[in-house]
Amino acid sequence: MNKIIILTLVLILSLSSVSAVNWYVDNAVATSGTGQSWSTAWKNLANINWVSVKPGDTVYISGGTTSKTYYESLYPLASGTANNPIKITRGITAGHTGTPIISVTGTTSRALWLTRSSNNNQNYLEVSYLKFKGERADGIIVIGSQSYNSTYGTVLSHNEIEHPLGLGIKVENVYNTKILNNYIYTGPTDFNDDVDGIYVAGPGNNIEIGFNKIFAQSTRGDAGVVGAHNDGIQISSSPKDRLIAWGTGGVTSIHDNFLLQNPPSYINQTAGMFLNSLDGDYQIHNNILVNTAGTWNHMIYLGNNGVTTRHITANVTNNTIVLNNGLMYPFETKGVYSASFRNNKIYKPAGDHAIFIRDTNTILDIDYNHYYLKSTTLKQVSFGSVSKSWSEWQNMGYDLHSTIGPFSFVNIWGTNPEDYKIVSGETASYHPADLNTDGCISLGEISTYVGRWLNGEITLSTVSSGVSKWVGGC
Repeated sequence: MNKIIILTLVLILSLSSVSAVNWYVDNAVATSGTGQSWSTAWKNLANINWVSVKPGDTVYISGGTTSKTYYESLYPLASGTANNPIKITRGITAGHTGTPIISVTGTTSRALWLTRSSNNNQNYLEVSYLKFKGERADGIIVIGSQSYNSTYGTVLSHNEIEHPLGLGIKVENVYNTKILNNYIYTGPTDFNDDVDGIYVAGPGNNIEIGFNKIFAQSTRGDAGVVGAHNDGIQISSSPKDRLIAWGTGGVTSIHDNFLLQNPPSYINQTAGMFLNSLDGDYQIHNNILVNTAGTWNHMIYLGNNGVTTRHITANVTNNTIVLNNGLMYPFETKGVYSASFRNNKIYKPAGDHAIFIRDTNTILDIDYNHYYLKSTTLKQVSFGSVSKSWSEWQNMGYDLHSTIGPFSFVNIWGTNPEDYKIVSGETASYHPADLNTDGCISLGEISTYVGRWLNGEITLSTVSSGVSKWVGGC
């Protein structure tokens, strides 16, 4: 009986692998063919017969030897499954491995749209190794829609998004979505609208945004224009469309991103991460956020937009926050149920305030950070809109193991993550970041330590200590 079951499983797996089909698109062919080979490729993206594309299939788009441009939109009209997603990517054979560039012009066209109609939501699609260019202000790449059914299982990875006029990636009403390893460039522009790298609107659940490189900038013409802003990542939802439903187990993870904002000094609204009107659990870690100018606002903002029934918890750990202006807050909360802010590096030598906690009833865990501020004795924290000195703040039980003092990077204001390794001024204030309540360390936490050590953030001895605790079983 066991042999029969095993043979049946092998047969099922064999049939599923055989059923996967490769399809081909190449605008160099003379006429559009069946799409079943490079010689019979579909000529245009619009020629793709999506009825023929089934779960597990791959659509290869030729990028020539170096690159090739398709002056049209990509509107996939098929869905994969959780176990067999449909993949859309560049060619992998000689002559087709260059970068396919999908370029659209005008303010009404999108380069990639994964929610075209109420009957055509595209689920479980993986789009990778493409370049998208466009001009539509509210997003040249759109995943999901609040107007239609939810979109599930989208993976957008290793793409390049170039958008001078507005939102790079717009995500709405999505679940189990991953935005990973993309290069996103928005601006510079005088356009009076939001210029965000990634914009997420609810409802939604289990969203991961990681390993992206985001350059978000806007000139917006007139000094002091209010109503538009320049954010690296913005997450927002209306009171009836919560991003994460508390209790559903959903977690939004934002990690290992490099956000660089370079607005002119008169721009009055910029944020590295503007996470507003949201619910649920947030894990924000190992990001590098750099703002070279911005006159005010925040680098990481967590808020509920005045809706007191929202239950927001956030762990903000192991981030590097770099500011060139004294008026911006590295970390700010409003209406948050609980927040942990640990093992972060704050570089703000032009100003005093490092943290702004608007509501005094928020449950806080703030410690083991390293602050480089203008002064060690003046205002360090605004708590309930009342400024606290460093000693007053520590007397309240916060940042007891944290350090205030100068440190320097490999190349301050550089354009690569490697520029923000600390070369001097490192302290021993780091604590094994996320010890479990029993004092033991998980393998995942060790991996985090090793990653931080490779990035030059902590010493080898810290990693070794963590490994010893893990191996020794505490």
